[in-house]
Amino acid sequence: MKAVAELIIAVADLVEAESRQMRKVYIQTRVFNFALAVLAMFSAAGVGLVFWATYRVLNESAGPVLGSFLTGVVILMTSGGLLWAIKRVTQK
Repeated sequence: MKAVAELIIAVADLVEAESRQMRKVYIQTRVFNFALAVLAMFSAAGVGLVFWATYRVLNESAGPVLGSFLTGVVILMTSGGLLWAIKRVTQK
């Protein structure tokens, strides 16, 4: 009977220790996800500003139609490159 009681106490201690560790990992994951979301927003804003600046420069030097076209080509090339990189990284 004493062995069963010790076993139950040992299991309860293990569950408590594991729950503390899981809570710590959960909090770390939440902080990481928040930081990643903020990073994504800043990155999107930065890329948008780069494309806007590209359009402004091309608009002044080549005219609004050609500037829009060339900016669109740059955006499509960038998105194609990102798609290629993601596909390459996720392949096994």
